Amino acid sequence: MSAPLRHISAIRDRLIGSPDLVALVPANQVYLSYIFGPVEVAYPCIALSQVNANRGVWAPYVLDPATVQVDIYTKGDTGLNDAATIGELVDALLHNQQALTSNNSACVAQIRRIWGNTPIWQEDVDAWRMTFRYNVHVFNF
Repeated sequence: MSAPLRHISAIRDRLIGSPDLVALVPANQVYLSYIFGPVEVAYPCIALSQVNANRGVWAPYVLDPATVQVDIYTKGDTGLNDAATIGELVDALLHNQQALTSNNSACVAQIRRIWGNTPIWQEDVDAWRMTFRYNVHVFNF
């Protein structure tokens, strides 16, 4: 049986598998957002969430896409530049990298950036935030 979050897990695995990215954002600071909220968030961090999808996105033989959102948060005097640097790495790791994003439970047939912004100041968390959204299609192996 397929795991409902396997596509997000595959994206997380791809991100934390990058030595360049982990040098900037430790693996334990790449969170699955809106599932189990971290008690205390450490910065910089990356939050992954599914913001839109048909129910069958993770089911066998269903081709419905999911929209996965990647939020990058940074703080401090270099936060603006750090968010932009991390954002460039994240997008290079994910956009059109379906074969490299697949893992042992999710065959990513498509991962395509459909939206992104430049770093903006997010007052409610007192941090810089940069966001990307990706269309993701997943198959079983």
